[in-house]
Amino acid sequence: MHPFVPFVLNFCSIIFVPINLLCFITHPYFLIHCSKSYCQFSGQVKQLLSQLNASYKVMELDRESDGYEVQSALVEWTGQRTVPNVFIGGKHIGGCDSVIAKHRQGKLMALLTEAGALAT
Repeated sequence: MHPFVPFVLNFCSIIFVPINLLCFITHPYFLIHCSKSYCQFSGQVKQLLSQLNASYKVMELDRESDGYEVQSALVEWTGQRTVPNVFIGGKHIGGCDSVIAKHRQGKLMALLTEAGALAT
């Protein structure tokens, strides 16, 4: 189990999150995909990101020793209970529907480029 650290959500809220989650998600140049290995929606996002040749880090919550705690922290942090839970450049993007919608709107590539997740 990874140690928990306080993280300020806003001026009135502090939650305790696993340090491994905090290190990954707050990094401004990463594309982070919190997932479960058996989730078909997580698989769709992984497939799309691979097709776009994006480099990304996957945190498979069902394979992490503190996956339940990480997912609980994500719920408090983002309000999203489901996976995938995608962060690009330190910003919460959402789940599968949000990622696919951004791709269809032509916005995903710009986010990936800005985060340095695409090879130049």
